[in-house]
Amino acid sequence: MYAAASLTDTLPQVEALYRQSNPNVTFINTFGASGTLANQILAGTNPVDIFFSVSQTPLNTLENAGKLIAGTRQNVLNNTLAIITPINSTISISSVQDLLQPQVRQVAIGDPTVFQQEYSPRNYLPIPGYRSKSNPNLSSDRVCVMY
Repeated sequence: MYAAASLTDTLPQVEALYRQSNPNVTFINTFGASGTLANQILAGTNPVDIFFSVSQTPLNTLENAGKLIAGTRQNVLNNTLAIITPINSTISISSVQDLLQPQVRQVAIGDPTVFQQEYSPRNYLPIPGYRSKSNPNLSSDRVCVMY
């Protein structure tokens, strides 16, 4: 089974529930960027029975290439944008618009190189300057790991 990286923590829990009534089923999972996984399917790298994609784009590509069994494509999950702050923060963030507060000095997002373009966190930020790759207040999770 191929699945979007955002399902790394959730999907094993679903598998455990499924195995309770289907004990003979074995899952071999590969998690990653949906576009990368779709490219592997297109290339025939590994046979895949199930693919959970973060967006429609990779599925459209696979469908157009004849790599999906007709009538099997279903939307079964939804993803949500999450905004978090440090535990000791005094800044209250309850929506993306709250990122406009002058107290917000740094915004870290998931690695923009692995998100499907239509789901990139940059698209959900409230002001044009935050969408700029040159904005010093915007960093990807690659930079955050270094702190």
